[in-house]
Amino acid sequence: MSYDTISFQNLPYQGSKIIKVKKVDETSIKGKLISADKTSVVLENKGLLQTILKNEISNIKVRSVLQQKAYIIGAATVLGIILILPPFPALL
Repeated sequence: MSYDTISFQNLPYQGSKIIKVKKVDETSIKGKLISADKTSVVLENKGLLQTILKNEISNIKVRSVLQQKAYIIGAATVLGIILILPPFPALL
């Protein structure tokens, strides 16, 4: 997957963006951005909320917009095929 590096100041403060946070201790956490403020970031990872303080963060990467659009287009295509094929069993 393609990710773009962003600064802490440019981090969206809320939304359903998938981000990767690399911490100063070299560990990485990937999850859905729940919220962010001037001091910390809250991610949802495997159903659990994790709060990461700003001073623990080495860098932040956000899933690129093109990658998100590709997923949406792919899902819409599959859904369209599923909805079109049942009336035409000869195509199966």
